[in-house]
Amino acid sequence: MNDKKFEELLGKAFEIEQNNEVSREPSEEELFEAAPFGEKQLEYVKSVCQKDKKFPWTKHVARAAAILLCVSLAGFGLLMIDPGIRATVGDNITRFVDEYINIDFSESSKEHPVDISKTEIGYVPEGFELCEDLSDDEKISLVYADDDNYLFIDIVSSGEILISYELDEHNVTYLKINGYDGYVTYDEVTAQGSVCWGNSSFTVVISGFTSRNELIKVAESISFTR
Repeated sequence: MNDKKFEELLGKAFEIEQNNEVSREPSEEELFEAAPFGEKQLEYVKSVCQKDKKFPWTKHVARAAAILLCVSLAGFGLLMIDPGIRATVGDNITRFVDEYINIDFSESSKEHPVDISKTEIGYVPEGFELCEDLSDDEKISLVYADDDNYLFIDIVSSGEILISYELDEHNVTYLKINGYDGYVTYDEVTAQGSVCWGNSSFTVVISGFTSRNELIKVAESISFTR
């Protein structure tokens, strides 16, 4: 089966199942009747929040969720890294864990805060049109489509995402992008790949079905207005 069509069908199946589950949930009135939430409960929530505003595991949970989101959006699974990259970057951005390499820009010693909401994307490959925008004030999440091909652009705070590649099929190369540390992975056979770059403040991830040069060109076109 065509991989891209399979991803579309699988995504639609999950959407239908999710809608079915939501439709079986009790209404807000029924929930409130079963478990009232009044002033007493509200005061308890406030006291807990003041006691420990951020639990130590919340950062890791958020990252795990981001990994699942990236994998499901990109639609082409986990990728491989060239072991030679170990000595390429002196920063602590890349780490090897068993059969995986983790790329975590929040570990970078370089810091240059930007306003993600003021992102400008100067280039998108010809034929690709914006088909979905999930962006808000804290992140950019765009999906472009060209017939059966897709291009995904995600820009988030570095503390909210961990990129993980499996040491199995593809090579990842280090590349300076707009003056920042960046990594490129590409499979010539399936004509798909990804580019990620950033620093301790923000992470940009571009992935999709187009040429390696086009992915890099999109990455280099991204800027942040002041």
